[in-house]
Amino acid sequence: MPIRFFRKKIKVNINGETVDKYVASMERGEVITIDEVAEMVQDRSSLTRGDLKNSFTQMLDVVIYLVTCGHKVSLGDLGGLLPEINAKACDTPEEVTADTITRFYALFKPSVELTDRLNQVEFHLKDDKVVEVRYKDKKE
Repeated sequence: MPIRFFRKKIKVNINGETVDKYVASMERGEVITIDEVAEMVQDRSSLTRGDLKNSFTQMLDVVIYLVTCGHKVSLGDLGGLLPEINAKACDTPEEVTADTITRFYALFKPSVELTDRLNQVEFHLKDDKVVEVRYKDKKE
């Protein structure tokens, strides 16, 4: 199924001068919940929606636990989650402590299969309208 996009007008600062530019922006679909995913999988398998929802919830709890413990988690054809950190640079090894870590986060790395499928997605223009981004005025 093709993904629809629209044209968006944005303001860009080039060499201190603000100019108008136009970019493609994707029209996102609605958020799909675990309940809805469980229902879709139920239609394709012999498992019940309740069993699937419980399994998904337990799997998510385990994946969150493993990533927060520093483990990489492979999710098969979907890809994997990698725990990562950002940290401040220090002049000496002795200065490097847990306090120099500024952020801990999970990085999603899609699998080769998912990447191939993403590269095959088709895009279609929604309409000829241009959406203009509204910027808040800075209070001085």
